[in-house]
Amino acid sequence: MNDKHFYWRLLKVFNTSLAVRQVHHFAFIILYIVSVPSPNPKPFLNGISFYLSPFFERLAYWSAVEVFQIKTPLLTTFISDSTILYIHVFNIFIIAFVLSIFSLLIKNKNKYKHQFKYITIVLIRYYVAAQMLLYGFSKVFKWQFYAPEPNILYTHLGQLSNDILYWSTMGGSRSYTIFGGVLELLIAVLLLFRKTQLLGALIGIGVLANVVAINFSYNISVKLYSTFLLFFCFYLVALERKRLFVFFFKNEKTLPETPWFPVWKTDLQIRTYRVLKTLVIGLMLLNSLFLYISTDNFNDDDAPRSVHHGAYQVDFFIKNNDTIPPLLTDTTIWKRFFIHRKNYFIVQKMDNTMQDFELIHLDNNSLSFLNPMTNDTSSFSVLQQNDQLILEQNQLRIETSKVNLDDLPFSKKEFNWTVDEFFMK
Repeated sequence: MNDKHFYWRLLKVFNTSLAVRQVHHFAFIILYIVSVPSPNPKPFLNGISFYLSPFFERLAYWSAVEVFQIKTPLLTTFISDSTILYIHVFNIFIIAFVLSIFSLLIKNKNKYKHQFKYITIVLIRYYVAAQMLLYGFSKVFKWQFYAPEPNILYTHLGQLSNDILYWSTMGGSRSYTIFGGVLELLIAVLLLFRKTQLLGALIGIGVLANVVAINFSYNISVKLYSTFLLFFCFYLVALERKRLFVFFFKNEKTLPETPWFPVWKTDLQIRTYRVLKTLVIGLMLLNSLFLYISTDNFNDDDAPRSVHHGAYQVDFFIKNNDTIPPLLTDTTIWKRFFIHRKNYFIVQKMDNTMQDFELIHLDNNSLSFLNPMTNDTSSFSVLQQNDQLILEQNQLRIETSKVNLDDLPFSKKEFNWTVDEFFMK
């Protein structure tokens, strides 16, 4: 065999491997997008994953039990960072690999590699843009990082888990959450257009690398999901690695863009493309904004709360007409109680331990809650006098005063250009 034939065959094998890899990328990315639900709820459009994930969940559970021989109890749904979600990613990687091997049977497959590349890139761009729109608006409108609930504000710092501590800190600043949301919305807008997709992916790497670091560092359970979003941005940037190398390291004119995208030639093709793109972007925006428009809530900090929501300081704990003194070691006496926005009734005892109850009923006249550990129900009559709330049950009377949470140091939005006033106090 002469050198010419050898290099020609080597080039043919290399081109074939490129085509197979392109099919694998294409299949893996499509399988991930259509099978893994987003942790951020989709209020208007459920997406294909809503219908396909049950099948893949059963497959992943079977793999966990039969292939990986996992004996411990497992969740059966694709909840963020669940075991079967990790196994599902392994499954679709193998399925995509098998599909790419079968692609070897396709004749003239190299002529389709640009189509595979185009569809893969468009799917990644629009998928990441859709997630950035959902998370960006949820930050801007203060839904993701909501204001800490009253019981959190009265929980000792050392008793908070890392994820709740981070969430509460973020919830204390609307300006910073808006800043983070605007960055994510910027990524979405840039990714929606081919000419700005590289810039969007580069900014996405910066923003999402920070998100991934936070999720791992504070043990927030969207590690796999955020890692995939970061991976998709790296994938888009890697497509332009040669041009970026020339621009940043050689300080030369960038190379011409690789013509991987179709060129619309006729007026009908151009109009059809623009109409379809406008429709898709419109649906994505509606999907992202529907929840806020339907609830008329564009700042969750100012949204109405349930009746009697807040923190209440116990002034008198009266049983059988005797006022029980507030002993710090007595775990039967309430120090405070909190009415949570998500239908929880939380009691803080004298030793500062918290006990959660499920709030069954609450109005201006009565209150009922359930102990989830014992299934026992407690009911109180309610009497409101200005800022006082009085609970009565048989021979028990609890007189409380509502705490003004705005007076807490955490709730005061202070800003200072200089530090002089702190040193001059």
